[in-house]
Amino acid sequence: MGPRKRENAVSTLCRLVRLSRSWFYGHGAGEAARESRKARRAARDKALLERISHFFKASKGRYGSKRIHRDPCADGESV
Repeated sequence: MGPRKRENAVSTLCRLVRLSRSWFYGHGAGEAARESRKARRAARDKALLERISHFFKASKGRYGSKRIHRDPCADGESV
């Protein structure tokens, strides 16, 4: 082990910035999973927004947030 490697060991650097080594090594691998969750969430949000818009238009713009929330819930949608 060279002198620079000991000075810049991952365990030492992680201790200095108060991160666990498992986080350091797993951070890059978890990025793909985070992006996948973001994409699924965005798709679900888009579909839900379309349904909310449908209910709002069906009420001729009269329903407030409580009634709009109740309509998708009545159809079994988790909102």
